[in-house]
Amino acid sequence: MIESRLFQVLDVLSEQRIRKIDLSLSIQEPEDSPHLKLWNFIKDMLIHKSSRNSKQQAFRYVYKDQNYKDQKLRLLTSQLFKKIENIIATQEIAKSSFAKSRVLLKFYREQGLQKHYTTQEKKTRLNFNGSKVKDATQLDEQIEFESISYDYLLEQKRNQDLNLQRILDLTDLAYFAKKLKHICNALAHESVYQIKYDLGFITHIEDHLTEELLEEHPAVALYYSCYKMLQNPEDKAMFENYILNIHRYEHFFSNEEIRNIYLLGINICIKRLNKGNKEFGKIGIDLYEKGLTKKYLLVNNKITRYTYRNIAMMAIRIGDFEWAENFTEHYKEFLRALDKTSSYHFNKALISYNKGELDAALDNIIEADFSDHLINLAAKTLQAKIYYELRQVDLLDSHLDSMEMYIIRKKVLGYYKENYRNIISYLRKMLRLRDFDTEKKIRLKEKLDKENVLTERSWFLKQLV
Repeated sequence: MIESRLFQVLDVLSEQRIRKIDLSLSIQEPEDSPHLKLWNFIKDMLIHKSSRNSKQQAFRYVYKDQNYKDQKLRLLTSQLFKKIENIIATQEIAKSSFAKSRVLLKFYREQGLQKHYTTQEKKTRLNFNGSKVKDATQLDEQIEFESISYDYLLEQKRNQDLNLQRILDLTDLAYFAKKLKHICNALAHESVYQIKYDLGFITHIEDHLTEELLEEHPAVALYYSCYKMLQNPEDKAMFENYILNIHRYEHFFSNEEIRNIYLLGINICIKRLNKGNKEFGKIGIDLYEKGLTKKYLLVNNKITRYTYRNIAMMAIRIGDFEWAENFTEHYKEFLRALDKTSSYHFNKALISYNKGELDAALDNIIEADFSDHLINLAAKTLQAKIYYELRQVDLLDSHLDSMEMYIIRKKVLGYYKENYRNIISYLRKMLRLRDFDTEKKIRLKEKLDKENVLTERSWFLKQLV
């Protein structure tokens, strides 16, 4: 296989990005360049989706009748990879209008081209004033812009009014916005993992967040409402204020940043739903639906396999199977090619299982084979539950052996290892139980209730009724 790092990058790029790389390499490289020849060979493989186990073929395509040398091909591939990385980096930097302005402003100032500098500064300031984005990243860019402007003003005339107050005000806003953003991420992480973070000066920050300041900048206002929601997850009023601020400020954020803000609220919905509050399941579905419609939850116009499964699962949990099925069908095409078959069949299996259609669920789950260990284990767990409910004892026994070997072989660690080992252990205990063995059932229920790590606790208890 030609260097896998290169193909891992190319696999996630859109056809449009591939075409841009092709154009850039064609311009940069002479026609007889071995790098361009290797790229043309790889491009043809990508277009026709042909086998990648063709290093010898690639070598012949580039070097004609020369004897195959693996090291020579690996070096050429590595060099091509670096060239493609440079093209991707240039394209990503070009997405930021300020990145170009920053370079030009510094260049014009250093070269003493005052007219050029003044023209570029006016254009940059107009761009900032007209920008719809008002997130923490833009605040950092504004601070850098004002700092460049300060250096220029200082060189021209020291006794004139400088823009220091503007820099100070922007620095305060950027600090509050970024601090609140990271506090929100820390609180969300704390709620899932047994980690406690020192939030620093949050009490002093709250003292300084007056109503006037909150209304002054969207990033501060929205992240502050996120913080209050995460700090008080049971307070419906705090959650409603977070939703209100999303509607009020979401258009000021980049898609990447608003995606994270949506997910903070969705995670609260999942937790409230887990506690039996179906109202929050409906709110979560609404957030998911809006996030998908506005493409906030899509990355490069693709949906991750995790989001695809979680959205369907939330709809299943509130009993809206029709919505789950429509979503699964419609967004199948937004999955990466590598994930499409397995993710689609896993969702179909989840829907069928929860509708009580066990045979259909089993047919679909057998089609799901994930490279991601945790999703694969989730699929294997569902398969084990189906075998148990269908009373396919021999298949279940063999399947549990296979699951155990998978955990050992894939080196699943920590919480997840303990959880899946507990699932396997309790399923084996259930297999040995007889229907009339009431006393053993009671003892097993007591053990299940006390088990610290067991994601399928409610399913086990339901089987013992």
